[in-house]
Amino acid sequence: AGARGASFEQGRVFVFRYDTVSSQYTQYDIIDDAGEAGDQAGYSVALSGDGSMLLAGSPYSDNGNDDSGKLARYSFNGSDYIKDFEYNYSDATYKKHLGVSAAIDSSGNICIGGAIKDIYNHDECGTSYIFRAH
Repeated sequence: AGARGASFEQGRVFVFRYDTVSSQYTQYDIIDDAGEAGDQAGYSVALSGDGSMLLAGSPYSDNGNDDSGKLARYSFNGSDYIKDFEYNYSDATYKKHLGVSAAIDSSGNICIGGAIKDIYNHDECGTSYIFRAH
């Protein structure tokens, strides 16, 4: 679950994993340690099929330009979710808002992020970016 307004709108993500041994859910609180107030991490969230990888969008992150946005992928290491990749497009367009939507394939290796205000032929348009993890 995304909580984009938490921590002065830095945002955070909560993951609830079911433990078959204890028959209880464990809550994991994910905060982007490189994030800033206003980034709204968790605006969009996607989880791989087995729950081992998570993709979180921060469409108001300032990566080279105001509100250009970013996506961050987190992997579950057995005890916590650790950020292992961060995606931001090389032409950090002003107010592109990359991360307004997020999707991840079942393996967690292919990630898709939506940007609502890209520029193409001098016109504003929406764009989807596909990233492959290494």
